[in-house]
Order: sequence, then C-alpha cells, then structure tokens
Amino acid sequence: MGMSTESMVFVPLGIMVARSLGYDAMVGMAIVILGTNLGFTAGLLNPFSVGVAQTIAEVPIFSGMWLRAIVLLVLLGITSIYVTRYALKVKNEKSRSYVYDLELAEKDDMAAQQMDTTITKKHLAVLSVFAVGIIVLLWGVSVHQWYIMEISSLFLSMGIAAGLIYGYGPSRLAKEFVHGAGNIVMGALMIGLARAVIVVLEDGAIIDTIVYAASSTVDILPSSIQVLGIYGFQVFVQDPDRRLLRCRLSRRWRTFSALQGRQGFWLFNWGMA
Repeated sequence: MGMSTESMVFVPLGIMVARSLGYDAMVGMAIVILGTNLGFTAGLLNPFSVGVAQTIAEVPIFSGMWLRAIVLLVLLGITSIYVTRYALKVKNEKSRSYVYDLELAEKDDMAAQQMDTTITKKHLAVLSVFAVGIIVLLWGVSVHQWYIMEISSLFLSMGIAAGLIYGYGPSRLAKEFVHGAGNIVMGALMIGLARAVIVVLEDGAIIDTIVYAASSTVDILPSSIQVLGIYGFQVFVQDPDRRLLRCRLSRRWRTFSALQGRQGFWLFNWGMA
C-alpha cells in the first residue's frame, strides 16, 4: 500500500517484543523497518511508486505484478536469513550485539523499575483502540490514499482515546505527550531541515536545472541501463514528502526526455521506489 516511513512509529513496539524474546533493539528495528521497506521496494500494489511510474509510462496500472511478486519473495528470503542469523547470534552471546552498550544501559533501567506485567481490562481496552486504529489506517491508506497529515492525525487521536480509556486526565495526557515528543525532537529537526532544502530547490527554480543536467548525463548511457541511471539519481534526491517530489521530478524528467526524443526511459521505471 505504499507505507514506508510511516512504519517508524512501530519501531518501539518491535524493540519491546524483540527484547522480551531475548534479542536486542537492532533485531526489533530490523523486523519493522526491513519488513515494511522490502514490501515497499517490491511494490506489488504500491500507488506511490509503481502506480505513479506506470501512469507516467502509460502502461496498465499494476501490470507486471508477477515479476514484482518474484522480487518480493527473493527479498523476503534474503532478509529473513539475514535477520534470523543475527538474532540467533545475539541470543546465544549478548556481547556480539551491535548495540551491546545500549542493551546494558537499558537492562539497568528496566531492573530499576518495578513493572506490573498483569494484563487488566484497561490494557485490553487500550489494545482494542490500537487494533481499531490500525484497521482504520489500512483502510485510509488503501482506499483514500492517506499520507502524513491524515496518518499523524489518526495516531494522535488513537493516543488521546487510549489515554482517556486508561483513566488519564487531560493534564496527564499533555504531560505524557510532551515527554514522548521530547524523545523525537532531533528527528523532527532533521526532517524540517531536509524539507527546507526542498523548498529552496522548488521556489528557487533550481530543481529544473538539476533534473535537466541529470537527464543529459543519463542520455549518454546505453539505452539498456538508462533506467538504472534514473534510479541512481533518485536515490540521492528524496525528501520527507517523497511522493510529491518524485511526481514532480518524474514529470519534469519526462518533459526533458520527450523534448530530446527519449521516451524509452519510461517503459519500466522501478527507480521510482
């Protein structure tokens, strides 16, 4: 369905599950991030990469799914072997973890906290809110093409509803929100700076010059690997709202290609992912 960066919100949950099973935070993060991104890359029904690229190429939407299904199976196999080997290595010998120091510090913090692990009706109610929210998320992304604004609003609503059901008042909800937001300030600043670069490129009409120069460079490549040149360019040109930039770049690149007689670029553009 095109979810990639949105999976970041599930990383803490993946880390908690991995640690409870005797693994480290790296395993939990890999399960979430690698799982969602390999699905995004294969793009069986990805409207943000395959859908846009095939629309531009003027071929049937989501055609060639059999090839993407094979790629998905291959990626799943390789990723599963990679994560499983690392997970077993860490479980057998904790010191071989890439984040061993972090795990030691986290273990000390958890030991200092006496956590009540009894599941109550309130816990089940909160889990129900979470489950309903995920169902709504899947529906919104697949049917109504929700993106950052809608998804963030949904998760905010889920958090408020879960807090109220658990018995938190408005003041406690606000305090917990500030505490949680404080942990992602650095990430938010980085995303803001990245977005500022895109605004400068767009408003300064610089992106057209960059795309024209890149298209001229790709033009000297053999036709059989020109699509790889497009992919290489777009690997380095991303932004927080990747759908918009990819769409803009693709339209401009297609215009430059049409002017120079290179329509063959768009027969199969997997580089959009």
